[in-house]
Amino acid sequence: MYYLTNSNFGKLLGTLYFDLPMNYADAYINYYSCYRLASFDLDLHFFTKDEARALVIADKLIKDIQFIATEVQIARCKDEQKKWVEKIVLPAFHSHKKCNLLSSDFENFLIPESCPESRREEYRTYFLTHKDRYGYTENKVEPIAFCRLLKAKFNLSEELVALEMHHFSRTNYDNSEVVEFNHTLDFEKEVIDIQKMIDRFSTRVSECKPNEVRSAYYRQNSEFLSEEKRAMIATIQQERKQIYARILNFYFQKLFKEGADIPLHILKLAGFQPCKGCCKHLLAEW
Repeated sequence: MYYLTNSNFGKLLGTLYFDLPMNYADAYINYYSCYRLASFDLDLHFFTKDEARALVIADKLIKDIQFIATEVQIARCKDEQKKWVEKIVLPAFHSHKKCNLLSSDFENFLIPESCPESRREEYRTYFLTHKDRYGYTENKVEPIAFCRLLKAKFNLSEELVALEMHHFSRTNYDNSEVVEFNHTLDFEKEVIDIQKMIDRFSTRVSECKPNEVRSAYYRQNSEFLSEEKRAMIATIQQERKQIYARILNFYFQKLFKEGADIPLHILKLAGFQPCKGCCKHLLAEW
């Protein structure tokens, strides 16, 4: 058996292709955000593009378990690197659930969506070459000045405030812990418990715009908002991530209860690599 973090299980789902729309911008608006999950009454408009797509794929897997063994094609998505300034490493799978490398977090600089793909390598080089001159400490130039240069040089459509908030500082994702199969999970009770979480969340965000909820990660530290507002946004972000992780875990447990397995060749095609700590025996032949 091999172990994935909750986050990497989501990434694995994201590489599975069911003849579903792949153009994220249009597909999110016209398909993923409108999709209704079979087991949960959840409005996916409040979830990010990646979260919504992973939940839709997991839902479809549950409806037809054979997809994971026969009808699944792997979309060799190389788009992930296009989002980030610094080089990203391939997601890893582990042979031991106590592997110390499972505790690492993710940090990187997000490239603005409006930056043309043909200029993203140029953006990376320019960003890394000049960024250290700017910052919030003494003897550093204010970051807004750097964002102004980026906006003009690369013809970015994002507002300066958004560039400073979302793209000047590193994006940090905490480690998402390991998914373990629970042989005694009461699936009916789990559905009820998750739906209670969803109902509380839906009440909390009832007066919020969906894009405000989706961008809560970035807005929770905004200096332009009151402390009370930031605390509310941080709570929304935490609850949204908890619901996403809980539903993914539910699907994960149900898939493996039905006898699904993820063979090594699927992990390889999906762009995963053996952990350098606990899977050294696989590295030579990978």
